[in-house]
Amino acid sequence: MELDYTLTKLFPKVIFGKVLGNTKKETDHIVKVLDTIKTTRAHQSSAQKDRQDYSQICHVSYDKQVLKKLPKLKNKILKAVEQFKNDVFEYRQNDFVMTTSWISKTHQGESSFPHNHRNCIFSGVYYPQMDEDSAAIFFEDTGDQRINITASKWNLNNSKEVKVQPKTDTLLLFPSEVYHVVGTHKSPIPRYCIAMNFMPVGKLGDSDSYVEIQIKN
Repeated sequence: MELDYTLTKLFPKVIFGKVLGNTKKETDHIVKVLDTIKTTRAHQSSAQKDRQDYSQICHVSYDKQVLKKLPKLKNKILKAVEQFKNDVFEYRQNDFVMTTSWISKTHQGESSFPHNHRNCIFSGVYYPQMDEDSAAIFFEDTGDQRINITASKWNLNNSKEVKVQPKTDTLLLFPSEVYHVVGTHKSPIPRYCIAMNFMPVGKLGDSDSYVEIQIKN
C-alpha cells in the first residue's frame, strides 16, 4: 500500500549494539576477573527513593577503572566506540576517551533505579554472561509528557520505554543523557554488566563557545 504522507524523524536517540566476538573461554575469563571486584549496593538520590520501592537494588563496584584489568576487552570496546562516533554520528575530528568503567552486579530478584550518566557524552554497557532469565535493560523517554494517552498499538513513534534484551558478549552504546533501568533479574546466575563513559577531547566549538579538553586518567 502506497502511503499518501511522509514522516521525518526528529532528533532520534540511537542505541548501537555489537557482539564483540569473544570466545566462551574469553568471556569466562572476564567473569572470573569480575568475581574478584568488590561491590556495594548502588546509591540512589532522595528523589529516586520517593518514586517507588527499590529495596532490591543491584550492586556496583568501588573501582571506577575496572577495564584496566581487562586490556584486551577494553581495546575491542574502544574500536566499537570508533565505529559508533565515526559511522553513526560522524564525529571524526575528535578522539573519545573512556573516563570511567565499573561493574553492575545484579543478583536474582534485584533490579536498578532509573538513572542516566553525567559529565560524559556517550555511555556503554557490556554483558559477558547472559541467559534467557537475565534482566533486560529498559531505555526511558523522560521528555514532555503533559498528556497521558494510550495507543492502540505501541511503536517507536509513541512509546515512552524501549526494552533491549542483550545476549552474551554484547556491547551497547548510547547518548549519556538517556535514562535507563535494569529490570528484575530472574536468573540464579549473577548478571554482570561493565558500564563505561566517554568524553571527546581536543578542540570543541568555536568563537565564544570554544574549549579545548584534555583528560588524564
